[in-house]
Amino acid sequence: MAENGALATTVADLAVAHAVMAGEAPGPLPAPGRPLRIALSTRSPVPGVRADEPSRGAVDAIVALLTEAGHTVVRKEPPITTAAAAGAMARWMAGAERDAAHLGIDRASLQPRSRTHARIGRVVDRLGLVRPRTAERFREQMVGFFEDVDLLLSPVTTGPPLPARPWHERGFLANIAANARWAPWTAAWNLAGLPALVVPAGVRPDGLPLAVQFVGPPGAEGRLLWLAGELESRQPWRRYAPVFDPTTPSPTAPA
Repeated sequence: MAENGALATTVADLAVAHAVMAGEAPGPLPAPGRPLRIALSTRSPVPGVRADEPSRGAVDAIVALLTEAGHTVVRKEPPITTAAAAGAMARWMAGAERDAAHLGIDRASLQPRSRTHARIGRVVDRLGLVRPRTAERFREQMVGFFEDVDLLLSPVTTGPPLPARPWHERGFLANIAANARWAPWTAAWNLAGLPALVVPAGVRPDGLPLAVQFVGPPGAEGRLLWLAGELESRQPWRRYAPVFDPTTPSPTAPA
């Protein structure tokens, strides 16, 4: 997955990275001064797709931590409409063509799936399907959603990472369907231009990591970072994959 932001293994590091990108001096995260009211949604924006049991369990574990910390968690579904979903898809399609044009990439050199992506993007642009008003309307709806809650909590993915297949050799539709079914909770916030933060939330039975996502209204970056720091202090997460953990002794090689 791509991240148009910063990745870090501690909230403190992420806060420094965010401050640098925002052109601000790093400093302590301001506490909200009161318990937060957090909306919970586990319904997938993609019909017929739902999180598996470990992913739902990760959300439940975070809800328990939030409640223990004194915050209030309420069920509330964000207004991700069909128009918003179509708008996000149109922008994503057009983005491939625009990126290729901006970088001066010869489209004939692209992988087949990427050529298809760019070709559809050209059609989307030509038909005027990337409409700023769609994003503006969805953003306005989400600002209204946050009138009585501070943040939104949801899963991130529906299950374990996708198999490590040669995806570049598979068709465009196979790629897009796999992505949409695996991580349906993230694209909407790119369209709305709202801050979102993914934090560790335990491990799956096979040892692979689990995560949850928090979303906030415009300007909620500090609130998101503060809450992530509180979760990290209550349930510290591993900073390294076990195989790379410098605190774990290396196994003795056989003679």
